[in-house]
Amino acid sequence: MVDRRQVVIVGAGPAGLLTALNLREAEALVVEASSRPGWPPHCTGLVSPATARRFNIPEAVTEAYNEAVFLDDRLQEICRISGSPLAVRLSRPLLEELLAQRVESLGHRIAYRTRAGALHADGCVQLHGGRRVCGEWVVAALGANPRAAAVFGARNCRYLPGFEVRVRLTARVSDDAFYTIHGWRVAPQFFAWVVPLRGGREALIGVGGDYAVERLAALMQRLDRMGVVHVSSIVSHRGGRIVEGPPAQHPLAGKLAGIGDVLCASKPFTGGGLYAISILAKPLAALLEKGEKRLLLETWARLRRELEAQYLLTRAARLLQPLWRRALKVACSAAASGRCSIDYDAHSSLVECLAPWRGAGRHG
Repeated sequence: MVDRRQVVIVGAGPAGLLTALNLREAEALVVEASSRPGWPPHCTGLVSPATARRFNIPEAVTEAYNEAVFLDDRLQEICRISGSPLAVRLSRPLLEELLAQRVESLGHRIAYRTRAGALHADGCVQLHGGRRVCGEWVVAALGANPRAAAVFGARNCRYLPGFEVRVRLTARVSDDAFYTIHGWRVAPQFFAWVVPLRGGREALIGVGGDYAVERLAALMQRLDRMGVVHVSSIVSHRGGRIVEGPPAQHPLAGKLAGIGDVLCASKPFTGGGLYAISILAKPLAALLEKGEKRLLLETWARLRRELEAQYLLTRAARLLQPLWRRALKVACSAAASGRCSIDYDAHSSLVECLAPWRGAGRHG
């Protein structure tokens, strides 16, 4: 049996739902394996204010942070950067739940508990149970999926495990800043993070890389011993894949389009994919409705350059940690003195803060 639709979107995460939300002149069927949007949750949700505005779901913004504090693996401060705010948190899965409500209010259908098998470049999706769904376009919004990523030329995409707990704290901490912890001892392949919630009464604490669960347990003991945070209980825990890059070669394969982690379109410094999704969703919708490829391809080319730069910077930072710490101090100092600005989502802005002519140009 073949069901024909204008657009078939596989995945009701932020990538699939934001794409559907931008469709006004085409009917979409969104296929989702889970029983509700956003489950299981697997993302901290820190983004720049600009990214949050592109999602345009203000009800999902639950926290704002004016500082990011970088710590070494001895929990000593390397430096900090500021903004007003610097970053906000889009609460997951609240973001997906609100997106899904708006998508359905436009008349699009979301089919939950519907698992997709093979995605074909001719615009068809094989569903479990033998049914095929075909559309003028199929959108792969599957998240971290190596097999699907290879279709878009992301054969070298790297995936790391990540593990995060939401905890209650015995003593309130400042909720104005979030912390990232860098070093071979804490997380040699990635980093760890502490993000205050609910006015500093709770926090998200996580680690990326191999042995993430064991490393997180050790980190929480150290945080308690050194008086950084004192955990009274664990509210919930979640794990997932952290996508590091490099990004896919192209976003299209025949009648199959990709968006999100399936394109390896993640910020390698943080593993976050919401930034890329927010930029790509509207041009992708223009393609799905009007066949307008040029805008999508131009947008992807610019985004890919930024993500590639981030990927190279991330690799250099991991290999040359002492040098990276010194460079980070210089960048933070330049930003603090107003000689440059750092965009939390466009991490290549750190390089601009290292340019020696920045100060001379301003004051000459």
